[in-house]
Amino acid sequence: MNIFNEFKGKIRAIIEDMSTASALPPGLDTSAVTVEPPHDPTHGDLASNVALVLARQAGAKPRDLAEAI
Repeated sequence: MNIFNEFKGKIRAIIEDMSTASALPPGLDTSAVTVEPPHDPTHGDLASNVALVLARQAGAKPRDLAEAI
């Protein structure tokens, strides 16, 4: 399995768990969520756009959503 796909699955599971716990609205569209190497290698090994993609749907600020995830 590809490590990026594995983390994408973990992120989707977290989003689902948060929705079940009413921390996020149900039915968020995660189809545009990506996990990839960061453009700048000094920023770590993995990067995801999950907070930016879901912020509007969740009615939350991207930074607040990223911290919750």
